[in-house]
Amino acid sequence: MADEVDYHQKKRDIRRQYRALTSETQKNRHELINPESTAGLHDVLDKANRLFDDVKLFKGTREAAMDSAFLVIASSLGKQSAQKLHTDLVMFDPREYVEKLVCVLFIINTV
Repeated sequence: MADEVDYHQKKRDIRRQYRALTSETQKNRHELINPESTAGLHDVLDKANRLFDDVKLFKGTREAAMDSAFLVIASSLGKQSAQKLHTDLVMFDPREYVEKLVCVLFIINTV
């Protein structure tokens, strides 16, 4: 009987921790998507991974659903963070490409 009470208490504790993690993540979303933030989103995902280890151990379906909902939020934040990154990659400009192609073809045809 005591084992069953401990089992249910542990599952309640996991759900409480997931609610707290989700709430904290949503509250700090602007800090987490900041590209200059070195560990923000990574730390939150590490916490979720540790919680999920307990979910697997106790085989909780409600807890797994909470983990899934958290991952949707985290992936959205990851996408937003990636969109904020500024890279020095060259962007393809079709108009510029066509102008250069016409120039090259004109030179080839006049030679």
